[in-house]
Amino acid sequence: MDVTFILTEECNLRCTYCYQKNFRRNELPPGTAVAAVRSAVAAGERSLALTYFGGEPLLRADAMFEIQAEARRLANDAGVPMTAKVPTNGLLLTEEVVRRAGELGIFISLSFDGVREAQDGGRMRPDGSGSFDDAVRALRLLVASRRPFGVYSVITPRNVRYLAESRRFLWD
Repeated sequence: MDVTFILTEECNLRCTYCYQKNFRRNELPPGTAVAAVRSAVAAGERSLALTYFGGEPLLRADAMFEIQAEARRLANDAGVPMTAKVPTNGLLLTEEVVRRAGELGIFISLSFDGVREAQDGGRMRPDGSGSFDDAVRALRLLVASRRPFGVYSVITPRNVRYLAESRRFLWD
């Protein structure tokens, strides 16, 4: 069973192409998420794939870790295989978040569009400033952790001309 938890509808970026336009602090209570996992396990699900989503899910990193710890316990007790992942824009990624995610079995995917022109052309802070430097910092942090991670990009008419250059940048 695939389960997506929308931890918050708030975000620390205002990407030009984002589908979410009404950012609000609507938050999923950890107990509600744990109850969903408990229900899935009790119903006899043979596997669980959890996704922690948002807005920016790392705005609620503590809630995510609380849910994941209990979900792992429930799944392990029932003998149910479980995976978990979190997509993030990387602005709130720290060594501690990477470490805890690894310990709890949460796969991190960094949403990063590529070179400065591609990233800053669509992924801006609420004040209009770009996010390239923070995304590079997050990418370097993930590489240094030596843990598996993913990178995905949103390709738009505005940034497609940087696609090849961005792929080379990310590969390097």
